[in-house]
Amino acid sequence: MKRSPLRPVSPKRRAVNTEYSAFRDSILERDDYRCRFWQFTKPEDEMDVSLPIACTPFLEVHHLASRKAFPAGLMEPTNVVTLCSRHHQHVTEHPAWAEARGLYIRAGVALADGEETL
Repeated sequence: MKRSPLRPVSPKRRAVNTEYSAFRDSILERDDYRCRFWQFTKPEDEMDVSLPIACTPFLEVHHLASRKAFPAGLMEPTNVVTLCSRHHQHVTEHPAWAEARGLYIRAGVALADGEETL
């Protein structure tokens, strides 16, 4: 099987990656390096045995509105929240559940700051 060489990262993409890395670090610090999943749950969620309870030590920055839905939201602090990898996966796999709790914003839904997604 013939493989093509990896394409080099463009200077523009390298700058964005560096800027995003600093943004990610600031969000983790803002959220005190803790998963914020349980702040978005409802009382009835406590009885749901399908919810992953324990957090993992691996933290990720979750975008409430995707880049496709809200391109300007990549580095918008109001569009992100810190989640552990287990809860991030749960939110990604259950968009209707996440939307009902404010962890997912569909395209076309108004954001908190008054902007509307695509």
